Amino acid sequence: MDGETHRYFPDFYVKSNKQGEIKEYVIEIKPKRFARKPQKPKRKTDKQMKRYKKNLKAYQKNVYKWKAAKRACEERGYEFYVITEDFFDKTK
Repeated sequence: MDGETHRYFPDFYVKSNKQGEIKEYVIEIKPKRFARKPQKPKRKTDKQMKRYKKNLKAYQKNVYKWKAAKRACEERGYEFYVITEDFFDKTK
């Protein structure tokens, strides 16, 4: 994104051993609103546009971070997931 090296700390690292098969996962948990591209406001007041630009910047930062994390996970044989509240709603 900016050419700089950044550190990344995932929310969870999970290692499972099911029937002798070891799998490793890196899991990032985010609110859905930070995992989706924000929509431009219909009424474009200064306050709404400022909020939209801030949310868009945060979303873009997350996308870059997740691409780099996924690439690093693939290199190590891990699986990478971003989980939102939708995941937890499905498990009820």
